[in-house]
Amino acid sequence: MLSLNHQGHTRFRFSINAKNTITNFEHGTPSLEERLKAVKKVIKTGYPSGFIIAPLILRKGWQQDYRLVLEKVRQICGDLIDADFTFELITHRFTDRARDTIRVIFPKTSLPMEAENRVYKTGQFGYGKICVPQGNLEYSQGLSLSKHCASVSQSPYRLFCLKRVRR
Repeated sequence: MLSLNHQGHTRFRFSINAKNTITNFEHGTPSLEERLKAVKKVIKTGYPSGFIIAPLILRKGWQQDYRLVLEKVRQICGDLIDADFTFELITHRFTDRARDTIRVIFPKTSLPMEAENRVYKTGQFGYGKICVPQGNLEYSQGLSLSKHCASVSQSPYRLFCLKRVRR
C-alpha cells in the first residue's frame, strides 16, 4: 500500500498506548516502539495518518504513563513536524456483554471494569456502554483534542496536560 498513489484520500490510524497497557491487555500486539516505526514509514510516504490512544486507563500514575507515550512519539516521529497526523484519545469504556466475555476469557484480568464511578450511556443503536463520566478528564494548557491536535514536536508540555478531575 505504501507505493500506491493515494492522492491524500486514505488515512492510516495507529493505536498506541502505555507500555503496561500494551503488555497487560493487548496480548500478542507490537510494542509501542514497533508501532511508531510503522507510523513513521507510512507518514514518510505522504499518507495522512493518526494516533489513537485508547483505551485511556485512569489508574494510579496514568498521567506519567501517557507522558512517556507522548515522549516516545516525539523521540521516534518528532522530525515529521509538517506531516498530516492527528491524535484521538478515548477513555476506557465497555458494554456489559464485553465485560462478561473478557471475564470469561481472562478470569484474572486486572482491567478496571467496575461500574462504580462510571455512567451508563445508551448509544445510537440502542445498546449501552459503561463510560468514564464526562468531566472526569480536563484538558488544559493548550491541549487541542480537535481533529488536528498540536504537533508532538512543539513544547514538551503542550501535549502533557491531561488531568483527572475529582468531583
